[in-house]
Amino acid sequence: MCLAAITLPEFSTEPLCNLFNRDNLGRIENIRLNYLNIASQYNRGIDFIFNYNLDTDYGRFFANYNHTIQIEAAQQLLPTSPKDNRAGWLGCPRHVGNLNLGWTHNDLSVNWTTRYVGTSSLEDRYRALNNRSTITYWGEQVDIQLSTPSVFYHAVSGTYDFSKQGVTITAGVANLFDKEPPKLSNVPN
Repeated sequence: MCLAAITLPEFSTEPLCNLFNRDNLGRIENIRLNYLNIASQYNRGIDFIFNYNLDTDYGRFFANYNHTIQIEAAQQLLPTSPKDNRAGWLGCPRHVGNLNLGWTHNDLSVNWTTRYVGTSSLEDRYRALNNRSTITYWGEQVDIQLSTPSVFYHAVSGTYDFSKQGVTITAGVANLFDKEPPKLSNVPN
């Protein structure tokens, strides 16, 4: 017997409830199949890659950009489960990209990297499941934040190759502008 099936009618046919037993008080007594692979996973998208190199008397300059547009990122937990397309959901943005700019001259090289993470959201899904876009917090209805804006993270590094000594030194700074990740509400379900 699944406790969720007792308390919520929409979980009465939840297949994962068959993987454990509860006693009369609702406590778990036995769990079967500790590990469960998902039935299927589907990914479709478009990748763009742009490269440019320029050799000059002052060194070699290069730029490359990789961008992915995620069209579908779906999975089915069980063969009988619905196929959910999670592209655009939190943690699964539709657009991501990486820009790398660099310069090398003799034993010195400098790189600038910008990482782009597109928008993502669970607001529509939360609203559809809960018929609202708020949550009760200490007895008050408050709006929740379940979407992220697009964000850019920058990094810079430099490398010097002491080729005669067989030593290479690299120094750099990740998240150069100390960009905070987007903040989200922590809500059940």
